[in-house]
Amino acid sequence: MLRAAFAELSPGCRRLLSLLVREVPYNEISARPGMAVGGIGPTRSRCLARLRADAALSALMSADAEVREGESHV
Repeated sequence: MLRAAFAELSPGCRRLLSLLVREVPYNEISARPGMAVGGIGPTRSRCLARLRADAALSALMSADAEVREGESHV
């Protein structure tokens, strides 16, 4: 589900998140065209919000939260 949701993101979001997962430093990311260091964090947040908004992932995260909530009452 995550791969499918990731594939639905814009190419820019896929590229940015891929770089961040590989722990590429912000200064190296900003050396690429169109990405200022100050814009990396806000852009990352928007990309992750789009990923979380995917219907299948959203349902999975809700189900996981319910399971964790149930476990905390045990």
